[in-house]
Amino acid sequence: DSGDEASRERLRAAVASAHGIVRSRLKGMIASPALGGLRPALEELCARFAHRGMRVELRGDERLPDVSPEVAVVALRVLSEALTNVERHAGPAHAVLDARAANGRLELVVSDDGPGFASAAGPSEGHFGLLLMRERAQAVGAELVVDSAPGRGTRVALSLPT
Repeated sequence: DSGDEASRERLRAAVASAHGIVRSRLKGMIASPALGGLRPALEELCARFAHRGMRVELRGDERLPDVSPEVAVVALRVLSEALTNVERHAGPAHAVLDARAANGRLELVVSDDGPGFASAAGPSEGHFGLLLMRERAQAVGAELVVDSAPGRGTRVALSLPT
C-alpha cells in the first residue's frame, strides 16, 4: 500500500533527523568546557596556538560567568576560527584574546597587529569563514563584529548572552 510506504519514508526521515541532532549535541558536549569553565578553555585555546608558534596573549577577567554548553561551544569555535585566520593571514602577528563580562554579556575579542584587510569585502572575496562565524554567533543570540583595514590589523568581537 502506498500510504504505508509514505508513512515509512516519513518515519525514516524523522529518525535520520533525530540522529543528526543527537550526534551534533554529543559532539558539542564532548567539546564543551562546562566542567572546567570557560576561562580554562580559553587558556587551553591560546596555548594550542602558542604551541604552533603564534604569539597569543590572554587578557581580561580571571573569572568569567557560566554560559550554557551550547554558547561555550560556539564561542570556542568562533574564537578558534578567528585565531586560525590570524595564523593563516597575518603572518607572524601578535594576537590578543580579551575576555570580559559586562552588562549581562560576555565580550570576547581577538585582535592582531597583522596586515589587516578591507572588511567591506563580502563572502565572494574569500571571507566565507567570517560568514560562518557570524552565522554560528547568531544561532545562540550572539553578535559578531569584524573590524579591519589594510595596514592596521583585525579585530573580531564576539558578544554573547550569559
